[in-house]
Amino acid sequence: MRLNYFTYSLILILAFQIQNTFANAPYISEIVSANNKSLRDNFDESSDWIEIYNPSDKPLNLLDWGLSD
Repeated sequence: MRLNYFTYSLILILAFQIQNTFANAPYISEIVSANNKSLRDNFDESSDWIEIYNPSDKPLNLLDWGLSD
């Protein structure tokens, strides 16, 4: 099952990379969808997370952005 999460995450990252190769738009550069043993927060929980990369020199406003599962 772990390979499936890794493969799915890798496909998503590659899809975003290819889509944004010629654009100067922000994209998701990292996805951790099964964080079981690393990066614990203040409540000693391991939450899932993403990293958004902004390739431009301009600040990025995330006000209307959202995530859901």
